[in-house]
Amino acid sequence: PPGKIGRAYGALKRIITLISLLVAKKPDAALIFASDGWSAIEKGFMIWICNCAKCETLIFPRAGNLIQQTRESKIMLGAIKRLFSYASIFLCQGPSWKRYALETLGFSEKRVHTINNWTATEEKLEIGSLRNYEANPSPVHILFVGWVEEFKGVFDLLTACLVLKESKLDFKLTLAGDGSAFKDANEFVQRHDLGRHIEFAGWVESTDLDKLLKSGDIFVLPSWSEGLPNAMIEAMAAGLAVVVTSVGVVPDFIESNQNGILIPPRSPEELSRALRTLLTDKAFRVRLASNGRLTAMKKFAAKQSIAELSSVVEQLSDRTN
Repeated sequence: PPGKIGRAYGALKRIITLISLLVAKKPDAALIFASDGWSAIEKGFMIWICNCAKCETLIFPRAGNLIQQTRESKIMLGAIKRLFSYASIFLCQGPSWKRYALETLGFSEKRVHTINNWTATEEKLEIGSLRNYEANPSPVHILFVGWVEEFKGVFDLLTACLVLKESKLDFKLTLAGDGSAFKDANEFVQRHDLGRHIEFAGWVESTDLDKLLKSGDIFVLPSWSEGLPNAMIEAMAAGLAVVVTSVGVVPDFIESNQNGILIPPRSPEELSRALRTLLTDKAFRVRLASNGRLTAMKKFAAKQSIAELSSVVEQLSDRTN
């Protein structure tokens, strides 16, 4: 993730680009994705700019931490409520976001639409359909995909793996990603003699990620905060059993011990317990994986979600014309 100077430069560049497009192209509408913190403020400012240019906007927040930030800070709540109020449509990833839009930000029902994440692509679902659950992998392959950062729960995961190693369990963990904690994470592995169990794949492109999903059995993402992680949905579509923290809007879609396992954030003990269960109980692991894939097909299939988004955009277009 970029530092403060990089973030400021990127924000300025994006705003200049937006203004240039509004002047040159005169679009009818803009679809704006937002994270939390300063990203949400920046995107709120973009909504206001679009409003000044008579351009309709659809705001689509993606980081569940924004809900928590506005609960904890009246200043943040006031800023987001004011800036987002200029949006024509508020798009939600699930029930928690819809309640937030209606009850916290004061949007009317007709301006709020639910569009599920669409990262369960045909390619990922095909990986799941071809998975052989009858095989007995040795060792069982655990996969982490994300920024190698403390707030992603990387050291919680490494600590949990240390517990699994001391319990004489056979497993392999691949961490796919890069970040500021990469060096410290490597040192942790070396210091605790975990090299036989853990490997660092670094940043991976889509083809390499597909290979990891094909070889993986369990997906784990012990983040301290999330919205609705793309990596989790891709793993579910590919037929992996998922272990994730109960943050953001994840609990809207994961029912613990049914289509995944939910654990509290910052809890290596709960994480090691969940992983131990999946490592030692194949039938349970397969059941979670199968149910998770069905959830991905029903809730997050790309064709369905994009069709729903297209319908909302068309309705907005009819209104502007």
